[in-house]
Amino acid sequence: MVRHLQMFILENALHVARAEASQSDYFITCDQRLINRCQGLTLKAINPTDFILEMEDDN
Repeated sequence: MVRHLQMFILENALHVARAEASQSDYFITCDQRLINRCQGLTLKAINPTDFILEMEDDN
């Protein structure tokens, strides 16, 4: 179980790192804890519903 959790954390870290490296504006996820942990990065971590609402507000 601990090893599975470590792999999950590593996979999330790699996804966020790739998004940052590619200069993405958004990182879309349903994981609220991951969204909270991404605060302060150059990209905006956001859940899919909020992303859609934000895109609708921009148009």
